[in-house]
Amino acid sequence: NPYWVKYEKNPVLPTVEGTFKSVHTANPDILVENRMIYFYYRGGDGNDRIAVATSSYDYFDGKNFSDYPKNPIISIGRDAFDDLAVLDPAAVYFNKKVFLYYSGLGKGDDSIGLAVSDNFYDFTKYKNNPVLTGRAPEVVLKDGVIYLYYVLPNERTGYSIYLATSRDGYDFQKFSSSPVFSFGGYDDWDSKTVTTPKIREINGVYYMFYAGDNEFTDYPPFFGLAFSYDLINWHRSKQNPVFSRGKKGQWDDGGIWFAEVFPYKTKLYMYYEGWGGGQSHEKEYGPGGHSQIGMAESKFKPEDML
Repeated sequence: NPYWVKYEKNPVLPTVEGTFKSVHTANPDILVENRMIYFYYRGGDGNDRIAVATSSYDYFDGKNFSDYPKNPIISIGRDAFDDLAVLDPAAVYFNKKVFLYYSGLGKGDDSIGLAVSDNFYDFTKYKNNPVLTGRAPEVVLKDGVIYLYYVLPNERTGYSIYLATSRDGYDFQKFSSSPVFSFGGYDDWDSKTVTTPKIREINGVYYMFYAGDNEFTDYPPFFGLAFSYDLINWHRSKQNPVFSRGKKGQWDDGGIWFAEVFPYKTKLYMYYEGWGGGQSHEKEYGPGGHSQIGMAESKFKPEDML
């Protein structure tokens, strides 16, 4: 793609042996508040948990984040919907608190949980979790309403993207029983699955980067871009797909997920999860592979990519 240039020293948030993130770093999510950049992500060592790293907004360079010393910050539950894994953080600053939504895997259906913090670091899980059935949440605040996007299985054995809304962050009403964004045509690159939406508002337009595939349920090789003015009606970019996994043998040569795009000064930064090191292109999740977080930069405006 002409727009995005991958950082030559990727991954930018690699795995670290002997730590909570010895096997995976994944699922990047950025929250900016009080001139700080809070970078929430998943760390895995056989146990998937949520961690946070930070950077000063004024001294941001795109590449350096400081891990919170007490990571991980959200761990698995006991005998609960999230007793196998917590992952896919999506945070929003709302009513002077951080509302962080996440995928919980465990008892029952894959579901979305909520944890709340007064200080960006210390989180308490909501006592009435989970808030919704689904996974891969993304949240956007507009006019005092939280828009929560999530994915559910579709009839083509992939995922489609749904929407629910809330005025208090706890109780959600489903917008529709149908997805707000679904697979492309049978000949398209995203004909089976659209998943892991990440949305960024820039100059009054909402841009959604999503992962898509025409082959596997959850091993997407590409990101697409869609845009909306109302968070409900989404239009695909004519230049899709706009980003792809690495070539065979590179760190991100398997699947890619969660394209978190962050505008800063004259550049766009994209953080994303890349899986590599397995038998990447032949089948879903080759043995021995793992996820890490990479970064790509663009000097284009998002509207150039439509």
